[in-house]
Amino acid sequence: MLNRSFLFLPGHASIFHRRLGEQLAASGSTVAKLNFCGGDLRFWGEWQAGDWPHGLNGLAEMLRVELMRRQPSAIVLYGDMRPIHQVAITEAKA
Repeated sequence: MLNRSFLFLPGHASIFHRRLGEQLAASGSTVAKLNFCGGDLRFWGEWQAGDWPHGLNGLAEMLRVELMRRQPSAIVLYGDMRPIHQVAITEAKA
């Protein structure tokens, strides 16, 4: 696999995204995660993660900075209609 960069946003309540992230990292990709709530922390943990406990307040600006800084090849999320993900999709397209 080419060295790619993945930014994970909230997933569903399971360890699937964490295991996917670990497999991507094992194949040489860069992996980062933004935790938004206790469930994210529970199922992802602190590995390669940063926390955003502020909900939608300032989210667009923070994501804009993170996307510019990390330059991810892909954003991994679950539920594209979640408000957090709508903001991320808008910022990524910009």
